[in-house]
Amino acid sequence: MMREVYCKDAVQMVSPDQPKSLIFDLEVVPGKPNQPDRIFMVGAMRPDMQEELERKIDKDLPEALKALDRLGQGASFVLGHNVINHDLPILQEQAAHLDLHQLPVIDTLRLSPLAFPQNPYHRLVKDYKLIRDSLNSPLSDCRSTLTLFNDQRRAFENLNNKHQSELLCYQALLAPTPNSDLETFFASITGQEPRHLTELRSLIPELLRETDPALTRTSKVCSTRLSQLLQSDLMEESLRWPLAYALAWLRVSGGNSVLAPWVRHQFPATGKLITELRDVPCGESHCGYCSTTHDPRHELRRYFAPIQDFRTEPDGRSLQHDVVLAGMQGKHVLAILATGGGKSLCYQLPALNRFHRNGSLTVIISPLQSLMKDQVDGLLARNVQCAATLNGLLTMPERAEVLEKIQLGDVGILLVSPEQFRNIAFRRAISQRQVGAWIFDEAHCLSKWGADFRPDYLYVSRFIKQFTGDGQLAAIGCFTATAKPDVLEDIEQHFQEQLGITFKRFIGTHERTNLHFEVLPCTRSEKRHHTQALLEEELGGSEGGAVIFVSSRKGAEELADFLIGHGWACKHFHAGLEPHDKKDIQDAFKDGELKIIVATNAFGMGVDKSDIRLVVHADIPGSLENYLQEAGRAGRDQGQARCVLLYDAQDIENQFGMCEGSKLTLRDIQQILRKLRKESDRRKGSRLVITAGEVLMDEHVDTSFEAGERDAETKVVTAVSWLERGQFLKREENQTQIFPASLKLTKEEADKRLTTAKLPDRRLEEFKAILSYLYEASVDERINTDALMALTSLTSEEVTATLRQMEDLGILVNDSKLTLYVRHGVVFESPRVS
Repeated sequence: MMREVYCKDAVQMVSPDQPKSLIFDLEVVPGKPNQPDRIFMVGAMRPDMQEELERKIDKDLPEALKALDRLGQGASFVLGHNVINHDLPILQEQAAHLDLHQLPVIDTLRLSPLAFPQNPYHRLVKDYKLIRDSLNSPLSDCRSTLTLFNDQRRAFENLNNKHQSELLCYQALLAPTPNSDLETFFASITGQEPRHLTELRSLIPELLRETDPALTRTSKVCSTRLSQLLQSDLMEESLRWPLAYALAWLRVSGGNSVLAPWVRHQFPATGKLITELRDVPCGESHCGYCSTTHDPRHELRRYFAPIQDFRTEPDGRSLQHDVVLAGMQGKHVLAILATGGGKSLCYQLPALNRFHRNGSLTVIISPLQSLMKDQVDGLLARNVQCAATLNGLLTMPERAEVLEKIQLGDVGILLVSPEQFRNIAFRRAISQRQVGAWIFDEAHCLSKWGADFRPDYLYVSRFIKQFTGDGQLAAIGCFTATAKPDVLEDIEQHFQEQLGITFKRFIGTHERTNLHFEVLPCTRSEKRHHTQALLEEELGGSEGGAVIFVSSRKGAEELADFLIGHGWACKHFHAGLEPHDKKDIQDAFKDGELKIIVATNAFGMGVDKSDIRLVVHADIPGSLENYLQEAGRAGRDQGQARCVLLYDAQDIENQFGMCEGSKLTLRDIQQILRKLRKESDRRKGSRLVITAGEVLMDEHVDTSFEAGERDAETKVVTAVSWLERGQFLKREENQTQIFPASLKLTKEEADKRLTTAKLPDRRLEEFKAILSYLYEASVDERINTDALMALTSLTSEEVTATLRQMEDLGILVNDSKLTLYVRHGVVFESPRVS
């Protein structure tokens, strides 16, 4: 049957690139309670008449609005970006008499998710805002709105040519929108009258057919819920915009496209529809979508091929399967699985499944950089492109790129350290996303009884509570390989108090039958030769690698040098290495170029090399939990492996000495609290921003450790965490200030410049001390103001002022320098430049 072409005269009102419209934008200052917003600038244009207007308003607002109204005479519709929820309500409140209120409206914000559902989105739109090329220029925003509108029109024309049924659905749903010109707009593209809603019952199922050839199902959604939607929800007037947005997103679902945050906020029914269609299994065997997408084994084979099934426990059941299923169902999970027992898969698989179903982000809180990098590399090796990490191994450009990818939706699995949650840029990035789960890896770090207690882990739950607000709390997952009963109870109590949740427990066995544990008594002087002999036994002429754990950085370097001298491909690894060196060592070890790593426990929980045949503890670790974590690196491919502890009775005393050195006393905590109170009173502010160095360099602060000690900052942070738990204070996000300067002159030239500056003797000494420190520092070294304060006895404000004076003198230049590392012979090597 032929359908008549829709030819109302009104169709002619929308011309291709210069529509007969009034485009306007208001710049306002938000009003105080019970007061209207103050309009301070108005911008407007008539594309069809080539006329523009921009007025800065001091006093005569009525005259400016009268000019705006005159410009709108003869227009067919009002066009704007977020004009329905922002500009028009303000104008209605302050000038309801204007004739432009009688015009129908088209809002480019509302059209954007329909025209550009695919990531990357339109270049001019970020969330609900236009990206500006000039500050406070409403006329510039009007021009951007016109560009956006014309691009939207072309996108809909392209859709009409390729997938007309989709555009016909939008037309049928949205053309009846009151006070809008969408009926005219869509008719000018389709050339048809709006279809009756009942006709969409045949169009929508076709629109939602699965297009990924790798998936065997026929539909992108639950067939049971779709039938209900077509029979009842389709006729609900209040669901027309939410349904249109849901259809647009579902068409591109399963990739890296995410629903705009403003859509979830203004049209919450959109998210509800997507959840019901994609996230809730109907339990019907005939539903191809639910029987595959919600089946853990199907998803395991899809993402982790050639693995065909989950690991089984000695009793025949699969703890892995049960944990994954609970994660996919959105339950709060507390799981203990042995190191090497497939723990990471238990949260990675539900995360990938969630990202496919609804585009949500899974945030994994992890304690070690090496652990994060290892997991991302492992997922990339499986062609999973949606994983990323934020940690100190990244350069500033790399970090900026990851933050951008988080906001756009390219990242579905994000591994971060707990300290990131106090970082403003990180908080801003994830605020643009729907978070599907918060995962605490190595969750024993949460507990005050845990051997690796990390104070910043405790802050994360407070952040989650703030992030969630009145919304629904995302699933919480806690995973560890080692946790004693009191640690488990502490974790459960913490989340019950902070978030009001109860975990479903999954407790596995710690037994690893493929690992052979030995204790080899020896003197300290014999340890090197025993290590050499063990390496000859296990690695001589065979594949695989070895990790040797020591207790100190110096010990790692010395033992590595000894083994290199005996012909082994070996490197040391500890927290003092530069980020690029850590990356290179990890990559070389995983690729087999290095056979041996001599490491402190900075490497212990992180490495995921499957064929480690030998783990040697040349020094005893700080706890049994650490020992299980570190020894558990061996034999992750299920092959036989040895774990050997070289034991000297003196090691116990050495370990006790190290523990004593890391101890924080009650007096330390009291002294730090006293300093914080004193400083808060002195600065007379409700918020106190202070560094660890400022706390410890006060001569009246008497702690058991000094400001220059390596762990001093960690001890201050730990003390603050305990004070926060005791409700003596509340720590908020970090306030980081960067002075991006570099040395412009040689040292001799700088000395001459200081001489001519005629500084007082004391100031000259301070300048020279700081300059000597800067010239001796590495080019890439980040210099903390605490170090300069200790050097000069200046306050942090005085140090900053001194650096700015050096800039004024031309000794420092305010710029950013980048060091580039050319990587060759690795997976992502640098491209050759001819």
